[in-house]
Amino acid sequence: MIGLYKAVRDFDPEKHSSFRAFADLCINRQLITAVKASTRQKHKPLNNYISLNKPAYDEDSQETFLDNLKATESDNPEAMIIGREAREGIEEHLEKNLSRFESIVLTLYLDKKSYSEISKITGKSEKSVDNALQRVKKKLEKYLAY
Repeated sequence: MIGLYKAVRDFDPEKHSSFRAFADLCINRQLITAVKASTRQKHKPLNNYISLNKPAYDEDSQETFLDNLKATESDNPEAMIIGREAREGIEEHLEKNLSRFESIVLTLYLDKKSYSEISKITGKSEKSVDNALQRVKKKLEKYLAY
């Protein structure tokens, strides 16, 4: 249609012999131009894009892809620094306030060892391991309450 429109717009009877031949030429050239433009690498991302406002799951879904891209706290440098400082404060508090046994038990527990495994490694009963972890928990709760 664009080729035909351009033929109508640009046809000059004094320069060209017939409108049909001129229109045919304009339409063919417009088709070639359109094919070349659509296959250019420059436009490849645009030819395959997905709208961020499109429903994420199905057509009836209210949630869009954009909703899923909201910034998280892990993207926020300020939150990352505050989190690191809080973790360092907890680690420092635990180093100062835990007994050697409590520290060993906590380290093994954080390494995903079971009470039974911790008991075998430390040579203490499972009840002692549980008591140590309960003391660690209370000390940590007391520190975090401030």
